[in-house]
Amino acid sequence: NNAGCQTWKPLLEVTEAEWDVVIDTNLKGCFFGTQASARYMKDHGGGSIINIGSGSNKTPFPGLVAYTASKGAGQIVLEHTDGLDAQMPLCGNYQGWIGNGASATGWQPLGPAGTVMRPTGINATGVGVGAAVPAASCGGTGGGFRATAARPTGTLIDLHGTMPGSFSRANAINDLGYAVGDYDTGARTLPDAYYPQGMPIVRAAVWNTAAQAWFDVGPADSLSRLNAVNNRGEVVGSANGPVRAGQPYTYPPARALLGNLATNWPMVDLNSLLANNTAGWVLSDAVAINASGQIVALGDWGGYVLLTPVTSPADPYGHGTHVASLI
Repeated sequence: NNAGCQTWKPLLEVTEAEWDVVIDTNLKGCFFGTQASARYMKDHGGGSIINIGSGSNKTPFPGLVAYTASKGAGQIVLEHTDGLDAQMPLCGNYQGWIGNGASATGWQPLGPAGTVMRPTGINATGVGVGAAVPAASCGGTGGGFRATAARPTGTLIDLHGTMPGSFSRANAINDLGYAVGDYDTGARTLPDAYYPQGMPIVRAAVWNTAAQAWFDVGPADSLSRLNAVNNRGEVVGSANGPVRAGQPYTYPPARALLGNLATNWPMVDLNSLLANNTAGWVLSDAVAINASGQIVALGDWGGYVLLTPVTSPADPYGHGTHVASLI
């Protein structure tokens, strides 16, 4: 889905007609091209839609006002909404692969033929994580996907095991073999217009991939997930609530989370640790954390911030004083 055009003009010189041509082609065209393809795929067993973006998604170019708006705002929003997932089958028969890319023979299939694998992370030892399901079993709530680790040989390890609920996913893994993500508890809220069967109550989880053991680390009475983990055991993600089985859910805003699985440091609202937050920003999700404890977080206004800890942990398994400062 690659149709596109651009107009090279300063902001003060762009006409409405020029704006409309670029937005209609790059954004409207992308949307309705996706819609037309999705309608066909829905009736023919699924498929793949690849929407081509631009470097202006991250770095705007001078003189490309309308183009940058169409690629950097509109297409990103289109790609990150759940509307397509809600309407399309959650999987088709697309097998994952792992390799170093040096040669065609260096690639290995992830799992046996007919396995749909969605890799989301990999560590320094070559162990990947994600979620997998046999193509023949795909469907239902969560698509039947189960948290899975993948060895460099392509062998899959089912991390879900005897966990409750029908689905789970691992989003990241550190070099010590600890993976993080979320899982379906099997409990549901009171049915509503959005979830006629009740919304699945999903909670943050950690897996020890070597021992194939798992732990629920989500805050009590919340929906939660973990997005990233570093080698000190620090984890980040988000939560919202309260949520209880069989009770109405009011869709409260999410809050970014920070914790440490190595020291059993409980998950806390990242907003409570902020310093220099003079603008009063609210962080709704934390999406990445590096070895130095720096965190990339998403704000409720739709923008991202980089947080730097005032005091880093003194050792790989000590949390120290983790106060984040906006920069």
